[in-house]
Amino acid sequence: MITNFESITYEMTDIEISVAEFLAKHFNKNHRGKLKAITSVKILKLLTRKSRSWKMTDARLRKIINYIRHTNLCNCLVATSKGYYVSAKKIEVETYIQSLEERAYEIER
Repeated sequence: MITNFESITYEMTDIEISVAEFLAKHFNKNHRGKLKAITSVKILKLLTRKSRSWKMTDARLRKIINYIRHTNLCNCLVATSKGYYVSAKKIEVETYIQSLEERAYEIER
């Protein structure tokens, strides 16, 4: 958990782990390449259609995306202003990592 954000950064629930597994498969199957990126708004709508118990906030979706990455449920899952997608291009993954490093630097600064 993150201090002062405990209400949204608490540990993953069993339902959220199920959502993560579903999303990882969905990303791998339907969202390969930048042109097939999916926004968080569309992901949240997809989850609500799939199951009412899967309704969640943007913050919890980001927690689930983080879980997907850290548990290697979906390799090379990147995010841009256009949405989330699985990349097979080394340069896209490197650029995404650079972006994260720059954001972390700015937060630390």
